Amino acid sequence: MSRGDLPETRTPSSAAAIELDSPTRLALLAAIVESSDDAIVSKTLDGRILSWNAGAQRIFGYCAEEVIGQSITIIIPPELHAEERRILEKLRRGDRIDHFDTVRVAKDGRRIPISLTVSPVRDSHGRIVAASKVARDISDRKRAEDALRQSEEALREADRRKNRFLALLAHELRNPLAPIRYAAATWRKPETTPEQRQRAEEIFDRQLDHMSRLLDDLLDVSRITHTTLELKMSAIDLTSVVSLAVETARPFLEAKQHTLEVELCEPQPRLQADPMRLAQVFSNLLINAAKYTDPAGRIRLRAVQDGGEVVFIVSDNGIGIAPEMLPRVFDLFAQSDAALERAQGGLGVGLTLVQGLVNLHGGSIEARSEGVGRGSEFIVRLPIDVSLVESDPTAGSNDDPPESAAQLRRMRPTLEGAPP
Repeated sequence: MSRGDLPETRTPSSAAAIELDSPTRLALLAAIVESSDDAIVSKTLDGRILSWNAGAQRIFGYCAEEVIGQSITIIIPPELHAEERRILEKLRRGDRIDHFDTVRVAKDGRRIPISLTVSPVRDSHGRIVAASKVARDISDRKRAEDALRQSEEALREADRRKNRFLALLAHELRNPLAPIRYAAATWRKPETTPEQRQRAEEIFDRQLDHMSRLLDDLLDVSRITHTTLELKMSAIDLTSVVSLAVETARPFLEAKQHTLEVELCEPQPRLQADPMRLAQVFSNLLINAAKYTDPAGRIRLRAVQDGGEVVFIVSDNGIGIAPEMLPRVFDLFAQSDAALERAQGGLGVGLTLVQGLVNLHGGSIEARSEGVGRGSEFIVRLPIDVSLVESDPTAGSNDDPPESAAQLRRMRPTLEGAPP
């Protein structure tokens, strides 16, 4: 047949142009219901299930034979039975319930968020004889809404922490200005004695060191965040690194009359690390312990070998960490209200900086605490460089420790039971 012999095809201008007999219409309607992804269910006015499509089986897990004749409450949580009674009352009055969100229970016990529409079904005389309901699984939408809510809450929390940090930064940078002004005024007075001038110089040095430390910490955190901080790696001696850390933290320890105990494993394994940055890790942990421990507290730094790692534990008997804060203790600017009250000379970046430096060394850090008022413990794990041990037969020997180790041990006589 040629193209010119094809019968003329007409497109109907409206749905009214398609004429279907009643059985065909019913069959088409049944096919639409059965192929729908939504659950389409009919029920009596007392809540007995009359029909159940494939979509209902897919969403709720029951096949039609299991539920037809059963109460619709088979998929309704007990606490929502009153909701179903209100729906049936509205249907008896001829009301339609449009698209409201609720929860239903699947055969396996899962709770499924759904969007529900329920309509009255009338007979040929207009009497309400049953109800039809269309339920759509909105789990994906709810997950997206939950994710959005969590994201918004995270942004709000970040904004709150930023505002707290800015207030703390302003406070910490403003604090040194008063003693610096006082020292400058003293210095300028012609009647100032040499002793007063010396005290003024000490104030200048102390306050400038404090401000420099704050700014250095901020810059270091920024460098770690932007992966621009480079380590100067070398074979290090644990004793010298810990000694440097203790010297840095000493003013904070002595200011509150804390007792410090230092114990290093013998023989000492060798590490490949940046000695200055590693000392910064331990000084920050010691300073953190000093700040958040009441005067005359006990602080301990231990190092033990555990297989191919050196484990450093910095512990204290201070204010401890609340359980809800433990997962966030290394977050930038994250400080509890109790910690903020004691955060003299800090911005809440110290632990973030410690974690970043430890990670750069290929190690890990975790915080532990039994709760508020129960002290805290920070555990740093660093890998041992096996090549250093193999290439240096004297490393880790039981020979007399270097002078720095002896000096370090002399810090311990203030502790009960410590050897002189």
